[in-house]
Amino acid sequence: MATTIINVHGLLCGLKKYAKPVDEVTRLSALDYTKKDAVLAAEIELKTEVEGIMRCGTGVMIAAITINNKARLCPFDQKHFQPIKALNLLNLQL
Repeated sequence: MATTIINVHGLLCGLKKYAKPVDEVTRLSALDYTKKDAVLAAEIELKTEVEGIMRCGTGVMIAAITINNKARLCPFDQKHFQPIKALNLLNLQL
């Protein structure tokens, strides 16, 4: 089990904002964001735009990392990733 480096960034920002300990977050296993992920994220973003879904930002980046690592995505906010799942690109654990 792992998270993405993008999720680590978000967690650290939130924890540091409220002066909470970050040690456990820095020990998490995290999948990096690579050039291959950036290419796929751009493709996903353009496909969602064509479909009129308009999903961009960190969601497509996390989805690309998940897809390229043949992983399963288990988000707390599942509705955020539903448009990407609708394109049959993402293994989303419901």
